[in-house]
Amino acid sequence: MAVGAKSTGEVRWRTALRHAAALALLALGFQARAVELGGSTALVSDYVFRGVSQTGGRAAVQAGVTAGLKGGFYALVWGSSVEFDDMPQVHTELDYGLGWSGALGEDWTIDVCLTRYTYANARELAYAEWAATATWRDRAWVSVGYSPDTFNAGERAEYGQVGVRVPIGERWRVEGAVGRYRLDNVLGEAYSHAQIGVVWSDGGNVELRLTGHHTDDAARRLFPELAGSRLAAEAVLEF
Repeated sequence: MAVGAKSTGEVRWRTALRHAAALALLALGFQARAVELGGSTALVSDYVFRGVSQTGGRAAVQAGVTAGLKGGFYALVWGSSVEFDDMPQVHTELDYGLGWSGALGEDWTIDVCLTRYTYANARELAYAEWAATATWRDRAWVSVGYSPDTFNAGERAEYGQVGVRVPIGERWRVEGAVGRYRLDNVLGEAYSHAQIGVVWSDGGNVELRLTGHHTDDAARRLFPELAGSRLAAEAVLEF
Protein backbone atom coordinates (compact mmCIF):
# COMPACT_ATOMS: atom_id res chain seq x y z
CA MET A 1 0.00 0.00 0.00
CA ALA A 2 1.24 3.48 -0.83
CA VAL A 3 -0.45 6.84 -0.37
CA GLY A 4 -1.08 9.86 -2.63
CA ALA A 5 -1.46 10.66 -6.67
CA LYS A 6 -3.62 12.14 -9.29
CA SER A 7 -3.43 10.94 -12.91
CA THR A 8 -5.54 11.40 -16.02
CA GLY A 9 -8.32 8.85 -16.43
CA GLU A 10 -7.16 7.91 -19.94
CA VAL A 11 -3.63 7.02 -18.87
CA ARG A 12 -4.89 5.13 -15.82
CA TRP A 13 -7.35 2.95 -17.73
CA ARG A 14 -4.96 2.24 -20.60
CA THR A 15 -2.27 1.20 -18.14
CA ALA A 16 -4.67 -1.05 -16.27
CA LEU A 17 -5.84 -2.73 -19.48
CA ARG A 18 -2.26 -3.33 -20.63
CA HIS A 19 -1.47 -5.08 -17.36
CA ALA A 20 -4.68 -7.10 -17.56
CA ALA A 21 -3.61 -8.26 -21.03
CA ALA A 22 -0.18 -9.18 -19.67
CA LEU A 23 -1.82 -11.26 -16.94
CA ALA A 24 -3.90 -13.07 -19.56
CA LEU A 25 -0.77 -13.93 -21.55
CA LEU A 26 0.86 -15.18 -18.37
CA ALA A 27 -2.17 -17.39 -17.76
CA LEU A 28 -1.87 -18.92 -21.22
CA GLY A 29 1.79 -19.66 -20.54
CA PHE A 30 0.93 -21.46 -17.31
CA GLN A 31 -1.80 -23.46 -19.06
CA ALA A 32 0.69 -24.59 -21.65
CA ARG A 33 2.73 -26.11 -18.83
CA ALA A 34 -0.27 -28.00 -17.44
CA VAL A 35 -0.30 -26.04 -14.17
CA GLU A 36 -3.60 -25.79 -12.32
CA LEU A 37 -4.67 -22.23 -12.99
CA GLY A 38 -7.24 -19.84 -11.55
CA GLY A 39 -7.80 -16.14 -11.42
CA SER A 40 -10.20 -13.23 -11.49
CA THR A 41 -10.92 -9.85 -12.98
CA ALA A 42 -12.78 -7.10 -11.15
CA LEU A 43 -14.14 -3.60 -11.47
CA VAL A 44 -14.32 -1.72 -8.16
CA SER A 45 -15.75 1.70 -7.39
CA ASP A 46 -12.94 2.36 -4.87
CA TYR A 47 -9.83 0.25 -4.22
CA VAL A 48 -9.64 0.10 -0.41
CA PHE A 49 -6.67 -1.60 1.27
CA ARG A 50 -6.83 -2.06 5.03
CA GLY A 51 -9.36 0.73 5.30
CA VAL A 52 -7.43 3.23 3.17
CA SER A 53 -8.35 4.18 -0.41
CA GLN A 54 -5.65 3.55 -3.03
CA THR A 55 -7.51 5.49 -5.72
CA GLY A 56 -8.71 8.62 -3.92
CA GLY A 57 -12.28 7.33 -4.02
CA ARG A 58 -12.17 6.64 -7.75
CA ALA A 59 -12.80 3.38 -9.64
CA ALA A 60 -10.15 0.75 -10.38
CA VAL A 61 -9.65 -2.19 -12.72
CA GLN A 62 -8.08 -5.31 -11.15
CA ALA A 63 -6.96 -8.73 -12.36
CA GLY A 64 -5.04 -11.66 -10.93
CA VAL A 65 -3.75 -15.11 -11.83
CA THR A 66 -2.87 -17.94 -9.42
CA ALA A 67 -0.94 -21.03 -10.52
CA GLY A 68 -1.37 -24.08 -8.29
CA LEU A 69 1.75 -26.20 -7.93
CA LYS A 70 2.37 -29.60 -6.37
CA GLY A 71 2.07 -30.12 -2.61
CA GLY A 72 -0.16 -27.12 -1.96
CA PHE A 73 2.32 -24.52 -3.20
CA TYR A 74 1.23 -21.71 -5.51
CA ALA A 75 2.41 -18.57 -7.29
CA LEU A 76 0.33 -15.50 -7.99
CA VAL A 77 0.37 -12.21 -9.85
CA TRP A 78 -2.20 -9.51 -9.12
CA GLY A 79 -2.58 -5.98 -10.45
CA SER A 80 -4.74 -2.91 -9.96
CA SER A 81 -4.93 0.65 -11.18
CA VAL A 82 -4.12 3.18 -8.43
CA GLU A 83 -4.13 6.96 -8.00
CA PHE A 84 -2.05 8.87 -5.44
CA ASP A 85 -2.32 12.66 -5.38
CA ASP A 86 1.30 13.15 -4.30
CA MET A 87 2.67 10.68 -6.89
CA PRO A 88 1.07 11.52 -10.26
CA GLN A 89 3.47 9.21 -12.10
CA VAL A 90 2.12 6.09 -10.35
CA HIS A 91 -0.84 4.45 -12.10
CA THR A 92 -0.41 0.74 -11.44
CA GLU A 93 0.20 -1.61 -8.53
CA LEU A 94 1.52 -5.06 -9.44
CA ASP A 95 2.02 -7.70 -6.73
CA TYR A 96 3.80 -11.05 -6.88
CA GLY A 97 3.37 -13.85 -4.37
CA LEU A 98 4.62 -17.32 -3.47
CA GLY A 99 2.71 -19.35 -0.91
CA TRP A 100 1.43 -22.62 0.48
CA SER A 101 -2.05 -23.63 1.57
CA GLY A 102 -3.41 -26.82 3.07
CA ALA A 103 -5.76 -28.43 5.57
CA LEU A 104 -5.21 -28.69 9.31
CA GLY A 105 -7.60 -31.42 10.35
CA GLU A 106 -11.23 -31.46 9.24
CA ASP A 107 -12.21 -27.91 10.18
CA TRP A 108 -9.18 -25.71 9.61
CA THR A 109 -7.14 -24.58 6.62
CA ILE A 110 -4.02 -22.46 6.62
CA ASP A 111 -2.44 -20.23 3.99
CA VAL A 112 1.05 -18.71 4.20
CA CYS A 113 2.27 -16.30 1.51
CA LEU A 114 5.18 -13.96 0.80
CA THR A 115 3.97 -11.03 -1.31
CA ARG A 116 6.07 -8.41 -3.08
CA TYR A 117 4.18 -5.12 -3.57
CA THR A 118 5.47 -3.05 -6.50
CA TYR A 119 4.38 0.17 -8.20
CA ALA A 120 5.09 1.14 -11.79
CA ASN A 121 7.29 4.26 -12.03
CA ALA A 122 7.98 4.15 -8.27
CA ARG A 123 10.46 1.37 -7.56
CA GLU A 124 11.38 3.09 -4.31
CA LEU A 125 8.01 2.04 -2.83
CA ALA A 126 8.43 -1.72 -3.39
CA TYR A 127 8.42 -3.92 -0.30
CA ALA A 128 7.64 -7.49 0.78
CA GLU A 129 5.30 -8.85 3.45
CA TRP A 130 4.73 -12.25 5.01
CA ALA A 131 1.09 -13.12 5.74
CA ALA A 132 -0.62 -16.16 7.26
CA THR A 133 -4.35 -16.88 7.44
CA ALA A 134 -6.09 -19.65 9.39
CA THR A 135 -9.70 -20.32 8.35
CA TRP A 136 -12.35 -22.32 10.23
CA ARG A 137 -14.95 -24.11 8.09
CA ASP A 138 -14.88 -21.24 5.59
CA ARG A 139 -16.87 -19.27 8.20
CA ALA A 140 -14.23 -17.40 10.23
CA TRP A 141 -10.60 -16.46 9.81
CA VAL A 142 -7.59 -14.95 11.58
CA SER A 143 -4.81 -13.27 9.60
CA VAL A 144 -1.43 -11.87 10.61
CA GLY A 145 1.12 -10.03 8.48
CA TYR A 146 4.70 -8.88 8.99
CA SER A 147 7.04 -6.76 6.88
CA PRO A 148 10.63 -5.97 7.92
CA ASP A 149 10.83 -3.09 5.42
CA THR A 150 7.35 -1.59 5.10
CA PHE A 151 6.94 0.86 2.19
CA ASN A 152 10.70 0.37 1.65
CA ALA A 153 11.24 2.66 4.64
CA GLY A 154 13.63 0.33 6.48
CA GLU A 155 11.22 -0.19 9.38
CA ARG A 156 9.01 -3.12 10.38
CA ALA A 157 5.23 -3.22 10.62
CA GLU A 158 2.68 -5.79 11.72
CA TYR A 159 -0.93 -6.35 10.71
CA GLY A 160 -3.70 -8.47 12.23
CA GLN A 161 -7.29 -9.17 11.19
CA VAL A 162 -10.20 -11.34 12.36
CA GLY A 163 -13.31 -11.92 10.28
CA VAL A 164 -16.53 -13.90 9.91
CA ARG A 165 -18.58 -15.05 6.93
CA VAL A 166 -22.31 -15.82 7.33
CA PRO A 167 -24.22 -17.48 4.45
CA ILE A 168 -27.81 -16.32 3.87
CA GLY A 169 -29.45 -18.85 1.56
CA GLU A 170 -27.63 -20.19 -1.49
CA ARG A 171 -26.71 -16.92 -3.19
CA TRP A 172 -26.13 -14.36 -0.43
CA ARG A 173 -23.69 -13.95 2.44
CA VAL A 174 -22.54 -11.28 4.88
CA GLU A 175 -18.85 -10.77 5.68
CA GLY A 176 -17.33 -8.65 8.44
CA ALA A 177 -13.78 -8.05 9.67
CA VAL A 178 -11.74 -5.82 11.96
CA GLY A 179 -8.04 -5.15 11.59
CA ARG A 180 -5.13 -3.38 13.27
CA TYR A 181 -2.13 -2.03 11.31
CA ARG A 182 0.88 -1.29 13.50
CA LEU A 183 2.80 1.42 11.63
CA ASP A 184 4.39 2.95 14.75
CA ASN A 185 7.94 2.42 13.51
CA VAL A 186 7.14 3.57 9.98
CA LEU A 187 4.71 6.48 10.33
CA GLY A 188 4.59 7.03 14.10
CA GLU A 189 1.10 5.61 14.73
CA ALA A 190 -0.95 2.44 14.53
CA TYR A 191 -4.54 2.46 13.32
CA SER A 192 -7.63 0.23 13.33
CA HIS A 193 -10.27 -0.37 10.69
CA ALA A 194 -13.47 -2.36 10.25
CA GLN A 195 -15.52 -3.49 7.29
CA ILE A 196 -18.83 -5.19 6.65
CA GLY A 197 -20.16 -6.30 3.31
CA VAL A 198 -22.98 -8.04 1.50
CA VAL A 199 -22.07 -10.47 -1.28
CA TRP A 200 -24.26 -11.99 -3.99
CA SER A 201 -23.04 -14.93 -6.07
CA ASP A 202 -24.60 -16.44 -9.19
CA GLY A 203 -23.49 -19.86 -7.94
CA GLY A 204 -20.70 -19.94 -10.53
CA ASN A 205 -18.08 -17.39 -11.51
CA VAL A 206 -19.72 -14.02 -10.79
CA GLU A 207 -19.89 -12.13 -7.50
CA LEU A 208 -21.23 -8.67 -6.65
CA ARG A 209 -20.13 -7.00 -3.41
CA LEU A 210 -21.06 -3.88 -1.48
CA THR A 211 -18.71 -3.15 1.43
CA GLY A 212 -18.72 -0.43 4.05
CA HIS A 213 -15.33 0.58 5.46
CA HIS A 214 -14.54 2.58 8.59
CA THR A 215 -11.24 3.64 10.17
CA ASP A 216 -10.33 5.29 13.46
CA ASP A 217 -8.98 8.82 13.95
CA ALA A 218 -5.37 7.63 13.76
CA ALA A 219 -5.93 6.49 10.17
CA ARG A 220 -7.51 9.85 9.33
CA ARG A 221 -4.42 11.62 10.68
CA LEU A 222 -2.05 9.37 8.76
CA PHE A 223 -4.02 9.38 5.50
CA PRO A 224 -6.18 12.53 5.25
CA GLU A 225 -9.09 12.20 2.78
CA LEU A 226 -8.15 8.55 2.09
CA ALA A 227 -9.35 7.05 5.39
CA GLY A 228 -12.61 7.42 7.32
CA SER A 229 -15.95 5.94 6.28
CA ARG A 230 -16.72 4.91 2.70
CA LEU A 231 -18.71 2.47 0.57
CA ALA A 232 -17.16 0.39 -2.19
CA ALA A 233 -18.96 -1.68 -4.82
CA GLU A 234 -17.25 -4.52 -6.67
CA ALA A 235 -18.07 -6.83 -9.59
CA VAL A 236 -15.86 -9.93 -9.80
CA LEU A 237 -15.53 -12.53 -12.55
CA GLU A 238 -13.57 -15.64 -11.59
CA PHE A 239 -12.04 -18.09 -14.04
